[in-house]
Amino acid sequence: MKKIINAPTDVPVETIEGFLEAYGHKYERVAGVKAIRCKEIPDKVAFVIGGGSGHEPLFSMFVGKNLADAAACGNIFASPDPNTIMQTALSVNKGKGVLFVYGNYAGDNLNFDMAADMLEDFGVKSRTVRVWDDVASAPKERIEDRRGIAGDVFVIKIGGAATGAGLDLDESYRVTAKAGQYFQYRRCAFRRSDTWREQAFFHSS
Repeated sequence: MKKIINAPTDVPVETIEGFLEAYGHKYERVAGVKAIRCKEIPDKVAFVIGGGSGHEPLFSMFVGKNLADAAACGNIFASPDPNTIMQTALSVNKGKGVLFVYGNYAGDNLNFDMAADMLEDFGVKSRTVRVWDDVASAPKERIEDRRGIAGDVFVIKIGGAATGAGLDLDESYRVTAKAGQYFQYRRCAFRRSDTWREQAFFHSS
């Protein structure tokens, strides 16, 4: 896939800006952080997703009715930091708790867990569903070590449907976590992945 890039380091922010230029009547940026949220948030459990940029349309563009209420965006192939996640969650919190869904990667696990601890200081309860559908990354007996790949799409949709239907936090978590157990994928590639930062270094040398 070819991309038009002004500067590799600006891609995460410019992706958000471009999306909002097209759909600013429905979405807005979370103040001070790299995150997108719906302008109108129903009175329900908040549903927040997130992960590294560079996987578009995941995660920033899976926000909307019966999808996520907001998405916290990291740098290229890097988890969003705990403050970004916390601020994103607070921006859509309606007092009924927050459901997090994200891929099972070390950085995401660490930062989302830290954000959940920080939310507790604000009296906000949260539950977490990690997606681990990549069968090539760990055997069945170590399923919790598997990475999240294509299964993210379906688990996010189910989480959005559960919270959108008005289920409470624990029930939204139960439905979403149970659904996540049924997805298994194996991915392949025709060549290695080059991050945009690597490309920029190559061209500047």
